[in-house]
Amino acid sequence: MNLLTKKSKYDITFICRKDRQYFAEPIVSELQKKYNVQKLFFEHKRELSARKIAGSVVWVEWATKFAWAVSKRRWKHKKVIVRLHRFELETPFMKKINWKNVDLIIFVNNQVEQEFKKKINNNVPTITIPNAVSEKDFPYFSPTEKKSGEPTQLISYSLTFHPIKGYLNLIRFFKRLLDQNGAFKLTIMARKPCAEEEEEYLALLKTEIQKQALTPYVELLIRQVPINLKEDRKNVSHILTNYDIFIGFSELESFHYAFAESMLSCLQCFYNGWQNNYLERFWGKWACASEEEMIQAILNWKNLPIEQRKEITARNRAYVIDNFGAKTISKMYEEEFFRKKMNLSE
Repeated sequence: MNLLTKKSKYDITFICRKDRQYFAEPIVSELQKKYNVQKLFFEHKRELSARKIAGSVVWVEWATKFAWAVSKRRWKHKKVIVRLHRFELETPFMKKINWKNVDLIIFVNNQVEQEFKKKINNNVPTITIPNAVSEKDFPYFSPTEKKSGEPTQLISYSLTFHPIKGYLNLIRFFKRLLDQNGAFKLTIMARKPCAEEEEEYLALLKTEIQKQALTPYVELLIRQVPINLKEDRKNVSHILTNYDIFIGFSELESFHYAFAESMLSCLQCFYNGWQNNYLERFWGKWACASEEEMIQAILNWKNLPIEQRKEITARNRAYVIDNFGAKTISKMYEEEFFRKKMNLSE
């Protein structure tokens, strides 16, 4: 049976919680150039009914309540794909979703895939396909020579001020860097806290900055982030042009979107590889095995001739586009979506 039947108005149905499609958007946009894509955005799972799902391939973004709703039945002539990022592993939905009715789970990191197989289910077909980034939203800005006395600008950013991002330890690390060379400044950027945990963590960061006497050197950039994160990428891109180095200090990242965005721009990037080993497969080349190694890497980068920095950052951008660009990743999705469905019951 051909999955693209004449009976189907759409080739693909994309189901996602309202305003949570930001990681999938580059892939969906690319697929739309070739296929008819039905987009269903809901807030509550009661809004989702079988009659609304018109595509031959059903892609459910996030393995949470909508994946649960879709998995309650066996879809005879549809292929059901669920994408699982990471946090879902710790939610009750892992036991609620009827995995027998899911044809394929797509992970963004192989370690997460292996953890799922070990802890949750080892029978459903799985594959790892990394996140895609939209290179057109992050134009390359070539590094420029610093004026005499102008500090090298470091940035670490994410959507939220969350403890898992490691910002408290980053501030302490930055103090060590500054003690060796005072020609640096650090910006930590995230949206205005909208949860108690985020507010408490932001307060801890402010206290630590004062305790370490870093007020002239560390800025907490609190942004008003719009609901539409697709549009916000342009704002982020503009902000990144003011910086030189991105530091990923997270305790855990399954892909590290900010890392890719920064490399698409003009920044050199380093990450906390001694603690966050999830990223080895994608960003191993930029991993640091210790704080000492990261300090040395930053100092070495600062001292490189400008022409060498330009060459390196151009190669970095090419690496991201070749491996994680929307065209590259969407082809992987296309192959999985329209591969012959196994054990299709008629």
